[in-house]
Amino acid sequence: MSTIIEEFPLKSTTKRHADLDKMIKATFNKTSHAKPRWLYNGEKKYNLYGIDDYILVKKILKTLPSRKKNFYILDIGSGDSRWALSIANMLNEYASFPKDMIIHIISVTGEYYGKNSKEQIGQCILYYLEQFEIEN
Repeated sequence: MSTIIEEFPLKSTTKRHADLDKMIKATFNKTSHAKPRWLYNGEKKYNLYGIDDYILVKKILKTLPSRKKNFYILDIGSGDSRWALSIANMLNEYASFPKDMIIHIISVTGEYYGKNSKEQIGQCILYYLEQFEIEN
């Protein structure tokens, strides 16, 4: 049985100095197995630069060709995946995209929250990729 991270094989396209790579890996290994203790851990909506997250995703979906059956959203540094879950819930209430379309929402974080799995919510599949060496 493969893990969720093995479903997304990523290859490094750049090489760092070996000492720097060693330091990053050591820090990651020390911190990646403990539950995070962030004071602030994300929002259901961000509205960066005054742009409504939900409206933006809906507009993108409306512009897709009708033959498009899979759509992907990548949330990097997702914390506890609160934003991804709220987008999935919003999209499942939104009736203006094809019922045969699957929306894949990939949440990547370096921390450990105990999810590291995938979950289907209506037409959305959420992939929780935890303990991911984001610096790589």
